[in-house]
Amino acid sequence: MGLMPSALVLPLRDAARGVGTFASRSRRLLGPSAAHLPDPLRDLARRVIDGARRASEHSPFRRHPAASDIAAACDVLAGTLSPARGARPLAAVLAFALETGLRVEGRSVPLVSETVLALAAGDALRAAGEDTDAPMRAAMLIARLVDAPVAGAMPGMPLGLGTAERGPMEHVLVAALLWLLAERADPSTDEDELLALCLSLTEAAFGEIAPVLGDPEALSAELHRLADVI
Repeated sequence: MGLMPSALVLPLRDAARGVGTFASRSRRLLGPSAAHLPDPLRDLARRVIDGARRASEHSPFRRHPAASDIAAACDVLAGTLSPARGARPLAAVLAFALETGLRVEGRSVPLVSETVLALAAGDALRAAGEDTDAPMRAAMLIARLVDAPVAGAMPGMPLGLGTAERGPMEHVLVAALLWLLAERADPSTDEDELLALCLSLTEAAFGEIAPVLGDPEALSAELHRLADVI
């Protein structure tokens, strides 16, 4: 990993995610047909799919974000780290939070692209002025990311999430940004517990959040209010 060009890291993580998504969906699709396949062919198909899933799960490109990545994501949101340096760790952290949040809620987890996340997040952050506060940066990010093809069967393509998938993705995206806005007074903060708290808080308040998703100023005020609760 240390000798790998940094430009390759995000596409390779996306590839690892793609393998995992392919394996999960292939396993589900095989289920109804398995009884009609000859035993050798059925066993071979299952071995290939399970092997792909295991390879994806143990890939060094799919991992819990390091504390340094989470710190960098918080810093770029606060405006103390440039988008050029912070977009990549921010994308890694957001991808993890989106996948975790959807899984916790029992939702189908689409393929999430760190590459598209980094590009879209970089665009939003570069549009923020130096005096923009963290909740407003978060609101601008949400406004940009909900319309960017960051997730779906083929991230990066115009065909992104369907209507049924968009609502849960918006909810989890707000929770992910709220997680990064939360104050971390204790260096031993359990990030998984903090993310779970933000998911619960966002779910409870989503009735007030949903109507202002297209209004960064109003959304910023909501994010500021919720961050003060944590």
